[in-house]
Amino acid sequence: ETKDWEIYQYKKPGFEIRYPADILTVSKEGEKVILTHSIPFEHPNPCAFSDEAPATVEELTDFRVTLETISKSFKQTIATYEGGSITQYYLLDDTLRIEPGFIDKMSIGELNGYRITKGVEGCGLFTYYFPLDQNNTLKVERSFITELQPIIRNHKEYLKLPGIIPPDEEEKLFDRILSSFKILK
Repeated sequence: ETKDWEIYQYKKPGFEIRYPADILTVSKEGEKVILTHSIPFEHPNPCAFSDEAPATVEELTDFRVTLETISKSFKQTIATYEGGSITQYYLLDDTLRIEPGFIDKMSIGELNGYRITKGVEGCGLFTYYFPLDQNNTLKVERSFITELQPIIRNHKEYLKLPGIIPPDEEEKLFDRILSSFKILK
């Protein structure tokens, strides 16, 4: 399903993914590769929980994923990026204790690891950790698409907007992109 997609190669630390260039935009921020899709649509920010967050946003982002390879073991990566209670209560050697809906085992294509779900009131993100070998871990963050979830009163109106990626398609797209992940030698 991805053979006609563009290939994005990230030379350091060396991986490639395939993605639909006619739908998604790829950018870099530090060591992270970011894939996004949004449409222009001014609307109330459903995640404006503080004075620092804008009350309205100019675009509706319906796909946002970051990928980053961490040059640390799985255990070190979890301790560095999660720390606290996850390290103390859920990290068991090189595995995580499953807590359905919070920490789940994940397999996507050749990747096998865990998904940690963090959020409040429909706002948040999924963080995936996939051990690549003893010294490298793939960290993937996938934003909740709050505006398209039933927690938002008028989510059905948002789903009708031209060019929107509905949640089920967003998940399929995410799975296909991650299934194309390859380490470069």
